[in-house]
Amino acid sequence: QANHSNSLLTGTIACNPCAFRTMTSYQTAGSEVLGETTCISGAYSGSNCGVLKIKEANYDFPDWDGDPSHVKHMVLQNTADYVRNPGDSGAPIFRSTMALGSHVNFQPTTGWAVFSQIHYVQSALNLWMCFASC
Repeated sequence: QANHSNSLLTGTIACNPCAFRTMTSYQTAGSEVLGETTCISGAYSGSNCGVLKIKEANYDFPDWDGDPSHVKHMVLQNTADYVRNPGDSGAPIFRSTMALGSHVNFQPTTGWAVFSQIHYVQSALNLWMCFASC
């Protein structure tokens, strides 16, 4: 199966139905509160919510090339218990109309979802959310 959440960005795949959400704000880095509602709109898992379990943790994930010595070290990642499935990578993480981040992986020992905080995503991509006036 194609990775719909990433393919939508390139316009190479149609979605049916598509879910568009209007964001009116974004959460600032470090302002997360354990237990707050955290939702995903994933290409494969759909929309569902859980709660923030761990904030600003560091994780090592195996690279997909199969070599156990190749790892991706990810810092300041948040962890929540929303339902996620393979193919949801890149999906928006939100609460109501507040952008929280982007889904990246899962924590193997708990199965909880891992997402990058929106500030760090914007900074890494050099893209910034724009609301009513920019």
